[in-house]
Amino acid sequence: MSTSSTALPTPAADSRMEQVRIPVTGMTCAACQARVQRALQRAPGVVDASVNLMMQTAAVTFDANVAGPEQLVEVIRKTGYGAELARPDESVMEEQRAREESDAREYATLKRKAIVSGVIGAVAMIVSMLP
Repeated sequence: MSTSSTALPTPAADSRMEQVRIPVTGMTCAACQARVQRALQRAPGVVDASVNLMMQTAAVTFDANVAGPEQLVEVIRKTGYGAELARPDESVMEEQRAREESDAREYATLKRKAIVSGVIGAVAMIVSMLP
């Protein structure tokens, strides 16, 4: 009876592993999350990538000799979603405030669209009842 084992790839001796957390905007469903995660996992130098839909972030472990954070941001952008590296001097509170402001703008846009749709629907209903 023979046993075969599959070994996980090990990083090369000269590799420099780093991890970065990248805020991702525009994801609305699990399919969005999966698309971004697959794109990151296929990127050169990426060892592991995990995308969190609720937190709107991507945690990526990569070989710094092969890829850089800017390249990873570009991979995300090519999938059609927004991504930007946090500034080094930006605190967690500033990042949270910026995220809340972005969410507030998105909410206002959706609210405006819902109101316009409701008004148009009401007008269409009234017009359809006219003799």
